[in-house]
This record gives sequence, structure tokens and C-alpha cells, in this order.
Amino acid sequence: MGAGNYSVEASVIENGKPVKGTLTLFIDEYAFGSTRKSVNWENVTCEQGTVKVKAFLRTADKPSVIFCHGGERSTQYVLEPGQMDALLTKVKEFADTVRNERLAKEARIRKEEEEKQRQLAEEQRIRLESQRKAEEEYRRKRRRSQPSDRHE
Repeated sequence: MGAGNYSVEASVIENGKPVKGTLTLFIDEYAFGSTRKSVNWENVTCEQGTVKVKAFLRTADKPSVIFCHGGERSTQYVLEPGQMDALLTKVKEFADTVRNERLAKEARIRKEEEEKQRQLAEEQRIRLESQRKAEEEYRRKRRRSQPSDRHE
């Protein structure tokens, strides 16, 4: 799988305070700290928003993202400005990779099934041809033996 992984510094808000960590995206999961979550990126939607984060004497609006998949919502990950586009690009790349692999697998399975059906049809044709030839041979032998039986 050529997609690799992607890591970005992010924060989550716990008890009103930002907790920094590394959000790492893999082809089949994402991880933040010690928490890992399996995911099929093809089925993920990203909810973007902004969060007010207090830092020293000021408050800043920072972009955030929530991964939604299978009826579940991830923790809200707060990013530094400018990181959102790169993160969303990587999510799209993973989704495209997963979709392309799924389509290739489905095409391979379909091709194998078509080949199996073709083989079964060919075997059936050979059996029927063999049966037809055997019946024809039986009729010919029977015809050859019947005229001599009638003349006696």
C-alpha cells in the first residue's frame, strides 16, 4: 500500500484544557496518544470547525476536525492553522487508496468468477458433446446389428 502514514501535532480538549499529542493517520486506523481506532477511510467524513483555545493571556480560534464513520464520532482534534488542508488531503488520499484497492479486488473476484463460469460452461459443453457422440455411436452399432438380425 503506497499511502504510508501521516502525523500531525494536535490537541484534544480535556476538562477545558488542551492536551497536546500526535495524531497519526494510517491506511486502516488513526491514533492519538495511546488510543487507536480502526477505520475504513472510504466511509469517513470529516467535520471541520473551530475551537477557542486559551493560551496564556489570549484566546485563539484554531481549526478542528472530527472523524465520523459508521455512526461513531471521534474526539475533536484541534490543529494548528495551516495543518487542516494537509490532513484533509491525506484523508482523501487514504480514501482513494482504499477505494481503488476495493475496486481492484472486486474486479479480480468478478474476473475469477467469470473464468470459473466459463470453465464450467466449457466442461458442460464437453460432457454434452461426449454424451452426444456416445449416443450416436450406440445408435450406429445398434443399426449395424439390427439389419443382420432381421434377415435370419
